[in-house]
Amino acid sequence: MMRTIKLIGIIISLSLSLSTATLALMNRLMYSRSVVFRESMSCINATVNEHSKYAIIVHGWRESCHVKWVIELARNLRQFRKGCIICMDYGDMAQNPNYLFLAKQSDDLSEMLADKLRELEDRGYDPSNGYMFGFSLGGRIVLEGGRLYGKQKIAEIDVCDNAGPGFDIFEQPDSKESAQNVQCIHTSRDKGTRNRDCHQDWNMGFCGRRQMAAGSPPKGSHGLCPIFYNAAFHFDFFAEAIPRQCRRAQAYYNFWPSNFKMGYMERRKFEITGEFYSSTTHEYPYTPDIGSADTILAFERFKRRIMRIRKRSKPFRWN
Repeated sequence: MMRTIKLIGIIISLSLSLSTATLALMNRLMYSRSVVFRESMSCINATVNEHSKYAIIVHGWRESCHVKWVIELARNLRQFRKGCIICMDYGDMAQNPNYLFLAKQSDDLSEMLADKLRELEDRGYDPSNGYMFGFSLGGRIVLEGGRLYGKQKIAEIDVCDNAGPGFDIFEQPDSKESAQNVQCIHTSRDKGTRNRDCHQDWNMGFCGRRQMAAGSPPKGSHGLCPIFYNAAFHFDFFAEAIPRQCRRAQAYYNFWPSNFKMGYMERRKFEITGEFYSSTTHEYPYTPDIGSADTILAFERFKRRIMRIRKRSKPFRWN
């Protein structure tokens, strides 16, 4: 009798496991129709070797690969990084007004991203030349996708205001496992995570909780994060001493090299780990020293240079 009960229990357990696995597979097959990996022209028919670079951008909720900050980031990467540029477009799913429903699908989306990373490796790309960027829910997807692909296998991941609601209430894997270097930029308290577990955690503006330039969505404190990140390709957001209002019981001081700054352009970040602070201002380019005569002059020169570059260069389009 006892053997029969145990056998029934094992059968039920196996059935539940198979049902869960089958459901997950069905979900991924269903979502695959709603997710497109859009590649730049530099990816098509490219001659791939051990030095070839790739970059993957993942947008957030209610967005797509055609929103302004994504296109601007793709342009910046084309100019400063070069190589294959890809955007994971789950825009059809992202338009769902129920954020928590979409958050529950992040594991399936992360699996799809990990599959894409494996495909790129099969095409000859070395993960040590890989880079990913994610904003909000996209941040959760790139971190989990990178971790599923392999612990610290990809070179670098930058995350902008990683989504907090629906995630912070659960224990999450250590973000540092997702890439050899993970840089996280924090700009809001209500929509962004409260966790600080990246190689570099940048608290922007008022302690990473809110921004002076915040207005109505999509340019609230949360939505400003990728705008700051794009601005940092051309302007500097330097590390500074911890503001008095940001002090916490567990606050600690860091030592950083001269002019250490937030963003992709800071290539010394692989050598430094810690929590950093940087001020922001109320208007573009949001750098705290924009009031100086030298910075204003540089800003005017920058605007003229960007206009010339955009007149000469082709508009960025996904294939």
